[in-house]
Amino acid sequence: MIWSLQKVIETEEEWDLCIKPVLFAYRTSKQVSSKYTRFELLYGHKPCFPNELETAPTAQNETTQSEEEGDSSNEAFDDAVAKHIELCRDIRSAAKANIEVAQNKLAEEDL
Repeated sequence: MIWSLQKVIETEEEWDLCIKPVLFAYRTSKQVSSKYTRFELLYGHKPCFPNELETAPTAQNETTQSEEEGDSSNEAFDDAVAKHIELCRDIRSAAKANIEVAQNKLAEEDL
C-alpha cells in the first residue's frame, strides 16, 4: 500500500488525502491467489463503482418486486438475507480452494 501511495502523491504532506482512494483500489483489486477481491470476500458481492451507480439495482426496487409477487416484506427480506449468506459462503469456499491451489503450486515450485 505504501508503494501505491508513493505513486499517487505529489508531496509528502498530502499522503493522508490519498488513503481512501488507494484503499478502495486495494480492496477492489482481484487477488491472484483467491481470484476474488477483498471486497467480494467481505461483502459477498462485487463493489458498485461510482460510475455504475445509475444502473445499480436498489433495495427498494427489489422489495417492490417481491411485494408484487405476493410475498410479505419480512419474508422477502428473510429470503434475501438467506440467499446472501449462502452466496458469501460459496464465494469464500471458492476463494479458499483457489488459495489452496495457489499454495500447492508454490510448494511444488520450491521443490
